[in-house]
Amino acid sequence: MPPAKPPAPRSPRLLTILSVAVGLAALIAVAATLDDPGITTDEPNYYRCCLQQMEWLRQAGGAIASGSWQEPFGAETIDRYWDYSRLYRSAGAHPQFYLLCSSLTLALFEGRLGPMGAYRLSPAVMFSVLVALLFLSVGRRYGAAAGFWAAGAFALM
Repeated sequence: MPPAKPPAPRSPRLLTILSVAVGLAALIAVAATLDDPGITTDEPNYYRCCLQQMEWLRQAGGAIASGSWQEPFGAETIDRYWDYSRLYRSAGAHPQFYLLCSSLTLALFEGRLGPMGAYRLSPAVMFSVLVALLFLSVGRRYGAAAGFWAAGAFALM
């Protein structure tokens, strides 16, 4: 049996450019449906959590600017604004980082995208980055064609 052919050389720069293109394509595809409620939705609960976080950030910024560092970080204040298991009587709330990212896109894009579109933009960006990274990692190992298949299969899942 003849020795196996070595894999064709892959250009890291080309794969990086293609991964960015794949990620942008995924973002555009998802962004087109940001306002669609879909089959099921749980955003209204978590949207309220984002509003609470934004309110705490406003109050904390004002308190810190006036020299009151302890007030925003007191146990009662933290529980009121950040303990969502009390608010929803459930331990199934989204992680705080996810909610902070959604709060950020809500604050930045609500005027352009509306409340639900701006709230959903953060997970759409996270998803598109994941699709791009999947393409890049599979593409580096098995080639661009395999990267396209992996990213496409994941995105359509």
